[in-house]
Amino acid sequence: MSQDFMQLTSVDEVCAFLKERGSRHQNYHHYTSLPTLKLILNGNTWKLSNPITMNDLQERQEKGAEEVWRQTVFASFCFGESENMAMWGLYCFPRQDAVRISLPRKLMMQWLTETEKSADVLLSDVIYVNHQKAHQLRWNNRRLDITEMPALANISHERAMTGLIKADAWSYENEVRFLMRLKDADNKGVFAALPADFAAFVHVMLGPWMDQEARHLAKAELIALGVRAENIHESIFTGKVHLDNKCESCTYFLADQMRKKVNE
Repeated sequence: MSQDFMQLTSVDEVCAFLKERGSRHQNYHHYTSLPTLKLILNGNTWKLSNPITMNDLQERQEKGAEEVWRQTVFASFCFGESENMAMWGLYCFPRQDAVRISLPRKLMMQWLTETEKSADVLLSDVIYVNHQKAHQLRWNNRRLDITEMPALANISHERAMTGLIKADAWSYENEVRFLMRLKDADNKGVFAALPADFAAFVHVMLGPWMDQEARHLAKAELIALGVRAENIHESIFTGKVHLDNKCESCTYFLADQMRKKVNE
């Protein structure tokens, strides 16, 4: 059992805490698209990407150590049993193909154990840091003030924290990472083999924008690829989420044009 989050006082303790917590989640979720999921199932592999391709370029440029980044690839998951609307909106394109892949803990640990036999891998939670007002670390909605902790003053730039720390603005993700440290630099990423029975135990949630016909087709395709029917679920928000395709600037522009016509 790791230390309590509020009692962490060193980088080593933070790393140990994140690793221990990373292995304790009931499920590991990944928000993506149906075509991507089908590729995962067809190849029975998961792409571990180079951090150059990730959304948070600030992390790559300002967190951790450059020499470690060049030899790091990873896959991102999140924890928490509720659906994460921000994740639906940020990572699922096109909307009508949105899915959430969920690996139960047993399946994730099996994947980790099998991969450890031939590679240097780590399953770890991500911690978030805020340098704006107070110098704080954040994990799972808990905040630790490290202003008076010299041992953690430079935590964002510690070599051991490479890939494990991000800016507080991303804390809503509750991220867990499956990281692989490579012997040589790699910019293309690695396809990591999944357990042979991956499809039989993975759970899939169909996104809130799928219509009835698309859901029926998706279920049939997934079952044909080995996913069990009882492991395919529908979002509780199905048919209840509307995202306007017009950007705000266009909306305001149109409103401004209408006002001008009225005043002519």
